[in-house]
Amino acid sequence: MQLLPMILTVALATIEKPVPILDKAPSPDQIRKTIESSLTFLEKSGTAWWTGNKCASCHHVPISIWSLNEAKRQGFTINEKALDQLRDGAVSSYANHPKLRPVGQDGEEKGSSVSMNTVYLTLAALTADRVNETMAEAIKKSTVHLLNAQDGDGSWKSSATLPPVGDITEVRTMLVLLALASAQDKGLIETARWESARDNALAWLSKHSFLDENQSLNLRLLVAKRFGKADEVQALTKQLLQQQESDGGWSQTKEGPGAIKDYDGKKTEPATAKVEKRPSDAMATGQTIYALMVAGLDPQEPELQRAQAYLIRTQTKDGSWKVPIRSQKNSGTALSHYGTGWATLGLMQTLAAGQKERTTLPMNKSNAVHSRE
Repeated sequence: MQLLPMILTVALATIEKPVPILDKAPSPDQIRKTIESSLTFLEKSGTAWWTGNKCASCHHVPISIWSLNEAKRQGFTINEKALDQLRDGAVSSYANHPKLRPVGQDGEEKGSSVSMNTVYLTLAALTADRVNETMAEAIKKSTVHLLNAQDGDGSWKSSATLPPVGDITEVRTMLVLLALASAQDKGLIETARWESARDNALAWLSKHSFLDENQSLNLRLLVAKRFGKADEVQALTKQLLQQQESDGGWSQTKEGPGAIKDYDGKKTEPATAKVEKRPSDAMATGQTIYALMVAGLDPQEPELQRAQAYLIRTQTKDGSWKVPIRSQKNSGTALSHYGTGWATLGLMQTLAAGQKERTTLPMNKSNAVHSRE
């Protein structure tokens, strides 16, 4: 008589189960210690990069500035001298250059007149609670540069084709739009030009056919939230939650050519003939947490708790996370630093969620909570 229940038990065990809810969610103390470790890494790595290369680098210095600004606002102990040196040195190096292109990698890109370093630095500088006069003038110069670089169709063009190493046109357009919106919040951009650029960019985005890539989805969610598109916020939130991997993280792409695991800066030839699923990584996971928090998701949701646990579990001893690259050489170090920054920003937003007014989100103007139903 007990045979049928036993058969049913075995049969049910073979059915694919949903991602399990955590037995125990990460504690605030665990999250805080993870953040403290990553902040130490970002400060040292960002400073070493700037000191050694005198290059702001799209993937090193700006994300360090942003993370340290955010940490300072939330009461973490940081090296303020290092933050000041990074911010003032990097931003001024661009603002004082006639084309805002002070280093070789900012060379004229085909089809574009703006470097991503300028975009990232503008976003990072605007995350400070207070912007001094020198920094304000530098940001104003950057906004004029970005406004002048907008294409006639409303986008900001990019020749990149392989995210997340390169920011494709849709990603670049959304990042510039969000940077300019943050400048507008602080009164550091000409209002009439901003409104025209904003409307043209939003019109282009509304007609554009997006790639189903994690970073594009995250930025679409940030843009939708920033510009009051509630229905789109809910739809994108649901889509992102459905794409969470069984390990609790998110992946940059569904699949891609040669997901090369170049973690230590060694040159690795791309294996373009081999197609494999890209694993979860800290950049995708941290950026998704950040976007979902901006959208108003409760950090107590099991999906976010699993994501927190994934980041805590995969952090390395030096405080960083290792992020694999796509079909490029020698980019693992840069992308890992960038991913560490996003992981840190995402985790910090889950701690900040209890504040009455979440003023720590430069890409977000409204903080109303939206239901996922």
